Amino acid sequence: MAAMGGRSTMRHGVIIGKFLPFHRGHAHLIAQGQALCERLTVIVFSTPWEPIPGPARAEAIREEFPEVRVVHEVADHPDPYDDRTWEYWVWALRRVAPEADTLITSEGYGDEYARRLGVGHVCVDPDRETVPISGTLIREDPMRHWDQLTPGMRPFFVRRVVAVGAESTGKTTLCQRLAERFGTEWVPEYGREHLEQKGAGTGKALCEYWDLLSIAEEQAKREDAAARRAHRLLFCDTDLMVTDAFGAFYFGGGPSEVREMANRRAPLYSLHLLLSEENPWVDDGTRDCSVSDRAWFQGRYRSELLWRRQAYVELPGGYEEGFETAVERVEALLLKPAY
Repeated sequence: MAAMGGRSTMRHGVIIGKFLPFHRGHAHLIAQGQALCERLTVIVFSTPWEPIPGPARAEAIREEFPEVRVVHEVADHPDPYDDRTWEYWVWALRRVAPEADTLITSEGYGDEYARRLGVGHVCVDPDRETVPISGTLIREDPMRHWDQLTPGMRPFFVRRVVAVGAESTGKTTLCQRLAERFGTEWVPEYGREHLEQKGAGTGKALCEYWDLLSIAEEQAKREDAAARRAHRLLFCDTDLMVTDAFGAFYFGGGPSEVREMANRRAPLYSLHLLLSEENPWVDDGTRDCSVSDRAWFQGRYRSELLWRRQAYVELPGGYEEGFETAVERVEALLLKPAY
């Protein structure tokens, strides 16, 4: 690490970047900036068409470094470093952090940028020896470099796999087994827990119309929290498409907010596993639907998945056959590029 510009006191440092995504190398850079400067400002520049929203990147940095000033700016400007571009970036930094006296980077452009700003420059780990990672490497193969992602960025790369199917087709057991097989998290169905808190069982008499919205909101909240802890994959025992289907089954149509949430969240899911209605029916005392209702739910799920153009696979009947097919499809999913 080398300091330039002859400054012995670094009162206000500034770090500028895309942080696409914010990773452990960036965290090391910011930590070094904190150690060197009395104050530190991190500026996150983004464009509207990037795959991870700029505000989400800024928030991920705030979570890791709550004492650092983090500013998000939209910068619809090209990267090539000609004089016009340099003028833009000098103007942008001076506008956000005019009192900064030290530029902290890990990039080759740092010397020239600092010279034009008239500030000192500290270059941290330019050869990526301390933390051998870059945003480009992660974007090219996030599964390989998963441990370099910060928790706030994992939800944007995790592959969410949902088990759907009529009641008593083995969704919960499948999610548990897949999570154990791939060493990651799984998210149980919240609806049963919610209704059991209101009374014994999960029958229609206990499920009121607006329960569906409460269930949907909490299910989404728990799933998103688990996505931050997950290792490459997240297995979900249900999704809001299922909650919406129960609204149609119970009431002829549930709250519009539930369907809107289901549609909005649909792009989060990489794969749905549709379990076979041929799996044996097991009445555990909490089933609300009959064996004859299975066909209705299976048809509903198929039509919804097709309407949303979501990737799905119908698993064969038999628990072991279904599990092995699911493993094969999930392993193939891990090989697909992120974008």
